[in-house]
Amino acid sequence: MGKVWMGLFFLLLSSWVHAQSATDSAGIYSKDTLARVPDVEKFDVTGKPLNVDSTVVVGADKIIPGKDTIPVVKKHSPVKAVWMSAVLPGLGQAYNKKYWKIPIIYAGFAGLGYWIYFESHQFNMARTAYRAAVRNPPYYTGTYLGQEVDAATIKTYRDYYKGFLNYASLATVLWYGLNLIDAVVDGHLYHFNVDDKLSFNFDPSFMLPVNIGMNQTCLGLTMKIIPLGGKKKYNYTGFAPIRL
Repeated sequence: MGKVWMGLFFLLLSSWVHAQSATDSAGIYSKDTLARVPDVEKFDVTGKPLNVDSTVVVGADKIIPGKDTIPVVKKHSPVKAVWMSAVLPGLGQAYNKKYWKIPIIYAGFAGLGYWIYFESHQFNMARTAYRAAVRNPPYYTGTYLGQEVDAATIKTYRDYYKGFLNYASLATVLWYGLNLIDAVVDGHLYHFNVDDKLSFNFDPSFMLPVNIGMNQTCLGLTMKIIPLGGKKKYNYTGFAPIRL
């Protein structure tokens, strides 16, 4: 009888040991077992669904990142753009990736520089001749453009070229200011959506009078703005009554 009880005891013990090893091999009591978190649909800032791998390691304080993550947009500074153009015209446009504007900026400076040079040269010649004329009493004449000219005539040429020299200098300053304004505006509009899919059009519309007895026809205009290739449509209809 004792041998029977002893056999049953060893049979139960071996069954319990086998169950423990099977359970541990299945990974239920393992510390670093991989567990799959239920998939939850996620979206980015634009509303696009994200396919994120949510596999984590339980008990190891470690997360395995997925392949698809939200893109990080680098901040674009309009202040930096305007300071770069202030130091070197065109540099802010390069920072804004408006490279096609750089040749225009320097072509403008080249033209204005030649204008300043021409007016300055003519002004200096007239001023030199005028100073020589006022120092030549009693005739008060001087040589200007290869001719003997009186001081009053030379003074008229001097003042004429001096005025245009001031205009050329003012135009150069304004062109430099436009270079700064262009840099800061493009800096603010750097992330502005200018996709070719944006559309803007007008359609003619006609409205019949609602009230009975009215003998007039109303003309209207329908404006449609369709952004992002027609994903969403925003319609605005405005009617301006015109008596025919």
